[in-house]
Amino acid sequence: MHHKKEELLKEERTREATMKNLMGINGRLGIILRFLGQPIIREGSGMVDTDYLDDPWADEEEEIPTMDVEEISYPIGHIFDGLRQGMHIEIKYLEDRKELNVFYQGFEVYREVGGDLEKYVPRVDWEEKIGYLFGIAKKAERERRKKTEAAVREVATKRQAQYLDDLRSKWGLE
Repeated sequence: MHHKKEELLKEERTREATMKNLMGINGRLGIILRFLGQPIIREGSGMVDTDYLDDPWADEEEEIPTMDVEEISYPIGHIFDGLRQGMHIEIKYLEDRKELNVFYQGFEVYREVGGDLEKYVPRVDWEEKIGYLFGIAKKAERERRKKTEAAVREVATKRQAQYLDDLRSKWGLE
């Protein structure tokens, strides 16, 4: 009996999260992570495996750690910490588990694993912040796209000029 009620509630929350475009790495949360968040890096070798985020308070004088030839560094997910914007909100995505979480004021309010919604506490306070951050992320996405398009146009123009120079020198065209 209780299991059936929970399944119905889960379906309703999944519909709601989908309508609000929260679900998936291509939804609002994923866009915020990609354009406002930072990668979570794993460094490891045969001997040691460590996860870290950049330390904003680290001393500039600290010695930079060196890596063995055997050591590798790779992203394992993304994290966004809203404290920089004065918001007590964190969004995290771990690629290995395909897990997307939102923590608001220290409490988990959203969890999605492999496209399956496991927790969703809809509340205006944190969802409004997601809407605000999504607007900033979309603006950052547009800026990045403009820069990319400008760079592509510049390369195309240079290639075209080079091609015309090649034709002139090869065939004596004016």
